[in-house]
Amino acid sequence: DHVPRSELFGAHFGARCEALSARFSRSGLCQLHQWRIWAAERALYEGMPSPRLLERCHSAFEDGSATASSLQRAVGDGLAALGLRVEEEVQLSSGYSLDFVVDWRGQRLGVEVDGPSHFVGEAPSGRTMLKRRQLRSLGWRVAPVPYLEWNGLAQAGSPTPSPDLEVARQQQPQQQQRLLFLAAP
Repeated sequence: DHVPRSELFGAHFGARCEALSARFSRSGLCQLHQWRIWAAERALYEGMPSPRLLERCHSAFEDGSATASSLQRAVGDGLAALGLRVEEEVQLSSGYSLDFVVDWRGQRLGVEVDGPSHFVGEAPSGRTMLKRRQLRSLGWRVAPVPYLEWNGLAQAGSPTPSPDLEVARQQQPQQQQRLLFLAAP
């Protein structure tokens, strides 16, 4: 049986977090930040840790220094070859970051390049699914670019973006359709 939320995350929850806060690792602070986003999705505000602890959690969460992989650089080059205005490594106020943000048909679209560490077998990892869900709840449309699909496109020789602008323009309708498909809710 499920324990009611108030029993799990009532007034005592914030006090307990405060009492243990000196022991929290960076990972623990990040998890508490993700819990805060989850709680806000559900309008659960009772039992929140102090603003000071929540700020520590937020700072730890957004402190992850990202380095672009060769796959991520290739996807960015492909987006730019489509003539899209591409912003890289965009830090959001939530603490999450997006690999790319592009203007797509009048709206901002997040693009996440999902390499092998984002999967367990061929399924997205729990961490990847949580990020996608929380970004959606924060109002973002996100187009995932799974490495298996990107590599498959490269092997097939079809809509892999080309560094040659003329070839990219010829491929543009296929690539735009793929990007729109990835961004569908």
